[in-house]
Amino acid sequence: MNQVPDTFHVSSYPREGHAVVDVQGDIDLQSAPLLRQALLDCAEQGDQRVILNLAEVAFLDSTGLSAIIAGLRAMESRQGSLMLAGIAPQVQRLLDLTHLSEEFQVFTSVQEAIASGNGPEPAPHA
Repeated sequence: MNQVPDTFHVSSYPREGHAVVDVQGDIDLQSAPLLRQALLDCAEQGDQRVILNLAEVAFLDSTGLSAIIAGLRAMESRQGSLMLAGIAPQVQRLLDLTHLSEEFQVFTSVQEAIASGNGPEPAPHA
């Protein structure tokens, strides 16, 4: 059984009407399921604007891409948005090569993504 490395962490928190998902470490076959679940949890909780902070991610493989796409589709199915922030050059290159950079709003930082005002209006929490 594959074990997630101790160097991989994913966490989420609310910030200025957005859900921010912070990722630290490589996103690969072992860690991608945790990222996928974190993004799906945001969608299921009714978050409309999710920012995936990849500032601490140096490596992303096809399973990581799949997890991010699953999060994007989950958000879109609920009329929400998934924005990417803090992407390293090698991760950006992978997004460009796969033409996935056209699917995402990409920002240099979480704060820039928040300031953009992009995405649907946040749903009021009951």
